Amino acid sequence: MEEIRRQIVIDYAPRDYFSSSLHNNKERFITVVAHRQSGKSVASINHLIRSAIMNQGTYAYVAPNYRMAKRIAWSYLKDYSKPIPSMDYNEAELSAIFPNKSKIYLLGAEGYDSLRGLTLSGCIVDEAADVPEQAITEVLLPALSIKKGYLILIGTPKGKDNHLYNYAANWSSTVLSYEDTKVLDNEAIEDLRKNMPDPVFRQEMECEFLSEKVDQFFTGVDSIVTLPSLSKNGNNCYIGVDYGHNVDFTVITVLDQQHRLIDFERFQYDWLATKRIISDMARKYNAQVVFDATATQDVMVEELRALEVNVEGFKFTQESKKNLMNKLNSFISQKLISIPNIPELISELKNFSYLNMKAKSGHDDAVCSLAMAVWKMPQEVYNEIDNNSWLAYNLSNKHGI
Repeated sequence: MEEIRRQIVIDYAPRDYFSSSLHNNKERFITVVAHRQSGKSVASINHLIRSAIMNQGTYAYVAPNYRMAKRIAWSYLKDYSKPIPSMDYNEAELSAIFPNKSKIYLLGAEGYDSLRGLTLSGCIVDEAADVPEQAITEVLLPALSIKKGYLILIGTPKGKDNHLYNYAANWSSTVLSYEDTKVLDNEAIEDLRKNMPDPVFRQEMECEFLSEKVDQFFTGVDSIVTLPSLSKNGNNCYIGVDYGHNVDFTVITVLDQQHRLIDFERFQYDWLATKRIISDMARKYNAQVVFDATATQDVMVEELRALEVNVEGFKFTQESKKNLMNKLNSFISQKLISIPNIPELISELKNFSYLNMKAKSGHDDAVCSLAMAVWKMPQEVYNEIDNNSWLAYNLSNKHGI
């Protein structure tokens, strides 16, 4: 009987820059360093689909964590492989089985020890700079050894002390900045350039591997130091509280309706005293309070609510802290907030690392407190209220404790 072949058309047209750097690259070990919104994840999934069709085997797409793998790639895998008949999808394990028995897994690298024992014919690591290097060296490379499978690391840079920089220097490597891909138009690029700190733009869009010396998240700090002192006068304000556990400082920052920093406290007291200060300040300023509840499991938030404080707990994760700092940076770069010359705060803002999303050295309590105060604020600044009652700023003991 004559074999009947059916043509399968997958709705994916490779961009030229991914054809040369990825799809037609015959090297076994490859890095592709590409800017945000360049289409990295779509290209990665389609590369794996093509491999699974052409060469029977087991393949893997690895993201920094399981949740990211599902959010970014699961719909792509199903949608682009949908024209292939007799596909079998298992959402519980995020896998797709092809008619030729090839299999693609979507995996998270946060528990990379659980991935030991896999035998792979090919693997793409997305956002490779955020994947632990041990996952690559101890798990993925051995998993590819028997089949002599390929390993492709794809992502944006994260500094010269990150493993992606070292692999890019030694493997077949392509760097794709926004100027190379031309995916984004000039207006989009200028909007990004205006609203991102210079080192962030250079890293995320120009794909520059930054050194420690230029790693500064907030670059417009001096432009917002416009207030003579703290006014300590306001209503319907916003308070951010970074609670100091153990040896850390507690910092309380108050912003008014005009986005002015009007009160600032930095101290080391026990929780009983700290709780009373927060309650007093929340009542004085009729304020919404955002409180760092990461280590307290909401117990302290509930104690503040029992004191009739309008409070919301904020849990710090890698993703939530980045979102928090991005909003603060947006306010700083657009000069939507004003602060007095508070040395501790200004020093921390200038010392805050984009690469590690924390202080390069020392504390970042004041930065976190300011960011939490900004978190609930609208972008719009309310009409100016005439107020000349500025008081001098000092860090003396004002609470009699």
